[in-house]
Amino acid sequence: MSVLKRILKNPETIPIKLIRAIKRLKTLEYENNHPENINKNTFIFNKIENTEILKEANKVLNKEYEIFNKTYNIEKIDWHKDYNSEYIWPLEDYNLDKEGTDKKIPWELSRFQHLTTLALAYNQTKEEKYSNEINNQIKDWIHNNPFGKGINWCTPMECAVRAINLIQIYFLVDKLESKEILTLIYNHGRYIKENLEWTPAKENHYLTDLLGLLWIGILFNEEEWIKFSKKELEKEIRNQVSENGVDYESSLNYHRLVTEIFIITLILATKNNIELTNTFKSRIENMCEFIMYYTPESGNAPSIGDTDNSRILDIWDKNINNHRELLAIGSVLFKREDFKAYATTNPKLFLILNKNQYESIKPNKPELISKAFTDYYILRTKEIFLLIHCGSIGRNNFGGHGHNDQLSFVLSTKTDFIIDPGTYTYTSDLKLRNIFRSTSYHNTILLEKQEQNIIESPFNMGHKSHAKLIKFESNSERDIFIGEHQGFNQKVRRQIILDKKEKKIIITDSIEKEDTLTLNLHLNQDTKIEKIKNKLKLNDSLIIETEEKPIILDTFYSENYGKITPSKAIQIKKTGKNLTTKINF
Repeated sequence: MSVLKRILKNPETIPIKLIRAIKRLKTLEYENNHPENINKNTFIFNKIENTEILKEANKVLNKEYEIFNKTYNIEKIDWHKDYNSEYIWPLEDYNLDKEGTDKKIPWELSRFQHLTTLALAYNQTKEEKYSNEINNQIKDWIHNNPFGKGINWCTPMECAVRAINLIQIYFLVDKLESKEILTLIYNHGRYIKENLEWTPAKENHYLTDLLGLLWIGILFNEEEWIKFSKKELEKEIRNQVSENGVDYESSLNYHRLVTEIFIITLILATKNNIELTNTFKSRIENMCEFIMYYTPESGNAPSIGDTDNSRILDIWDKNINNHRELLAIGSVLFKREDFKAYATTNPKLFLILNKNQYESIKPNKPELISKAFTDYYILRTKEIFLLIHCGSIGRNNFGGHGHNDQLSFVLSTKTDFIIDPGTYTYTSDLKLRNIFRSTSYHNTILLEKQEQNIIESPFNMGHKSHAKLIKFESNSERDIFIGEHQGFNQKVRRQIILDKKEKKIIITDSIEKEDTLTLNLHLNQDTKIEKIKNKLKLNDSLIIETEEKPIILDTFYSENYGKITPSKAIQIKKTGKNLTTKINF
């Protein structure tokens, strides 16, 4: 079948890169001035004092940069360099996804989040060594990144995050070369507005573009930018977030990012008397509620779908899998005592979170129950947490950040036992990228040499799983989930029963045509395994019973983007039409 025919038959498989290639980035001339009408009361950042911030800032002064779990000693930053592969992108005629490279490394440096740490240190101490370093690095960046050229101008999302951080720096540091920085920020706004990342199914990139435009618009009192970004953010929260608060990219990490985007929007709008609808606010509240529910007692959000460590502001816990700090802000915004009870904080968070308001919320910790959300189903008791993914592959099945994880589950008690192995990388190692997205790297049934959905490119999958919920029920004695997909050109069904009285989970996988069924259960890397015939004891806590003798596989686990460690998985194989696995807790 020709490419054109395939696209016409399956329009959801159109690669996003093709769409972006058709919409070429517009070339603009750099304006050497900025509007004089600066809104100086726009952004109210709270003063925070903390020795850890000073330690982080002094590392930057000592030329130590932490990027994706690695520390680099960089005397003078090359803003176009991947410090892992040592590859340097040219300003023109470059291959953004050159094999073996990771564009996210120069992007991360050019987001200037390390400079916001220096800004916080300066704001706390007024020591000019911090402001001098900020001025020097921004000047150097401007000199080495001509307007609209090179890897750091090719993605408007990156421009938006950079502009937001520049605005934060501008308000925290009174010893800046203001004209140069304000002009740079204003030109970022012009560039974003002319190069918005439109696709048929928009996602976090477009939302970040809009957030950046809103910040810049408010700073310079640009009414057109404010009205446009507000209107589009209102529209997109309805398009991208379900009524019960689930972002549609099939990734919990991106759900966290999108929640951050909308929460920052709400805070900024409130400070500037910009009215947002009740629907906008209620969707954000429900997004926070989803975070509260999908976080197990361990505190680590499951790594379902892609994880790339992305944050807009550098005010969050270093543990990328802790999403609960958003609940702290949500507790104040929505007066939710349950959010406060499950929230965590760190000193940087109070840059945008009013400490007195937060402390005035009395925590009330309800027992979380089993609950169904769009594409996610939670079975829960006081002792056990089980989360199942069943639904879209992301962005209304256009794909992007979803994995081949239909009917896959994760399982935790006070610690995580059966986990999603994560993401590791996007483009630096395409083989590992696809391994971590594959069916075999998820806790779901596998038929040999088949994928639930066709892996076509790093961010595209040919959709064929069409997963759907059949049944979800919960009562005091048991919970039951039944879901199915068509990913192997036949009906694949999974039933999970949580027997609350017997403290047992029964998983039954079935197919229509006899075949070799394989189930891989990926374990937290700290799990101790004891084999007893067809039983496995995990950490002297859980007991897994299998129909066939299980084997232990050597696998990998990626706690967050750029980090990979050895791990283990349990593999069960059986020829037939069904496979039953029991877990006693």
